Amino acid sequence: MDRRNRVGWLVAICLIASARGAGASPYTFSIIAEPGDVIEGRTIMHFSGEDNPIAINNLGEVVFMAAVDSPRNYAIMTPGRFIAGAGKVVDGVVPTFADEDHLLSINDAGQVAYRGLLDTVPGGNPSGRGAIFINEDIVATHGTVIDGRTITGVDFRPAINNDGTVAFVGWYEGHEGKAVFTQDGLVADAGQTLADGRTMANNIFRVQINDNGTIAFSSGFVGQNNVAIFTQDGLVVESAENVLPDGPFVINDVIDGRIIGGDIHSFGISDDGEIAFFAVTASPTGTVVGHGLFTQDRVLVEGGDVIDGHRLLAFRNGRQFDNFGRFSLLAMVDGLGPPGSDQGLFVGDRTDEQFVIGAQSELFGRTIRSIHHIVGMNDRGDLAFLAHFEDGSSAIVMATVPEGSALPLCLLSLIAFIVANQRGQRGGETSIRDARSVFW
Repeated sequence: MDRRNRVGWLVAICLIASARGAGASPYTFSIIAEPGDVIEGRTIMHFSGEDNPIAINNLGEVVFMAAVDSPRNYAIMTPGRFIAGAGKVVDGVVPTFADEDHLLSINDAGQVAYRGLLDTVPGGNPSGRGAIFINEDIVATHGTVIDGRTITGVDFRPAINNDGTVAFVGWYEGHEGKAVFTQDGLVADAGQTLADGRTMANNIFRVQINDNGTIAFSSGFVGQNNVAIFTQDGLVVESAENVLPDGPFVINDVIDGRIIGGDIHSFGISDDGEIAFFAVTASPTGTVVGHGLFTQDRVLVEGGDVIDGHRLLAFRNGRQFDNFGRFSLLAMVDGLGPPGSDQGLFVGDRTDEQFVIGAQSELFGRTIRSIHHIVGMNDRGDLAFLAHFEDGSSAIVMATVPEGSALPLCLLSLIAFIVANQRGQRGGETSIRDARSVFW
């Protein structure tokens, strides 16, 4: 989607929000799917295990993984269509899914990016048997040639944008270590010697892509015990090295007075290039002192903060970032339910945060016991999540953004996008703030 279309889309959403009124109101909740639902003849038995994947697009279409017809027969679906799994033939093959296939991505055209496992591919390693799909079409698998490189395996975390470009991590023939690809070419290569003389580590953990085609990914450096986030344009943020007890401690990036410690993950990239990520924080001597959500130049929220009267303790997952800089966060909350189930789901933007729902909340006549740690969020701020209830039932729930906040959020997003667009037209600033050019 080009910049003019993006601005038009934002204006339309804002006008709709204005027409609906600006009075404050709670989120609207609805059940998207639950065991017993039948989708194209398949009956949902339960939702998948530890890493239940879920995603939502700007039209409110939710994609998720569930076991259908039998307890281990995992499949990918939306409430209105059955995409893959349970013996369905897609692009001439029958993909299966393991618990680790735990990230899904969906764009506004309803294109779903995912990884499936193929029995037709040689080798026992799941990555070597994997294939990246968009809906019912194979994008890459063992033997696919992209940019002159023959793919030998793919990782399980693809991401797709509204142009239909899918970014993924894979391996290719004759190369040690991982690489970042799209269906059109190589993006970045592990093991490459960078302009500052350092070598990128062989492992690449995950990728994200925005609607301008900027791809963010996480890796590290050979000989350094740390993690960094990159884009095609260079290094964005780098954690400290050797957080104790590993030692000797080396400080790299300091953001808003916080030393970024040795653990960076769960990141996203907005359309103006802002990258938000989770990180632990360290003291000047190298001990871990906290954790929070950050961008390249500021802290968004951190442990100990109080949001709507709830004090945040340990962060869980549930961290998602949209194209306009908003985030969702699932955190353990002081006093909200018994230990281990005291979870709260929060959202925020560049100026404010709010509590959405949590353990012990009443929903559809049932009491929430816990919220699963993978949460989907779209550019409106709508959320999709798996809720477990005290009566033993579960359901995928959609939380629709409060009508009263839709207009100001839209206007803020529109202003931010126009400012970013003007900066890009002037050419005076890069789209990735504080990026240091270390690649090409």
